Amino acid sequence: LHGSGTEPVFPTDGLPDGTDMDVSSAASIQRHCLVHLDACDAILAEVSPWYGHMPDAGTVFEVGYAAAKGKQVFLWTTNGTPLRDRLIAEDRMEVDARGGGTHDSDGNLLEDFGAPV
Repeated sequence: LHGSGTEPVFPTDGLPDGTDMDVSSAASIQRHCLVHLDACDAILAEVSPWYGHMPDAGTVFEVGYAAAKGKQVFLWTTNGTPLRDRLIAEDRMEVDARGGGTHDSDGNLLEDFGAPV
């Protein structure tokens, strides 16, 4: 990104005013990240499986926040296998006789759009 004329910002970078990241509480970390997001034109977010099958909850929040602010959002993942296929492979999907399924083995609804997340 540096060679493209783009100025990348990482969540743990200091703020534009030179303020370091305050990690004393979840609220202070969130405020820091929101200031960064507000200053950015676009967001590149990693949504690889972090906790089980899903991405980091903070990243998901930031993606939604950025989208609500009208920013361009680009996602990438290290695992492009559709979530439904991963759940079936791990025997975590209730599959019907036709090979379809709508709920995981914990009873959670799966909205299957063929995407990894």
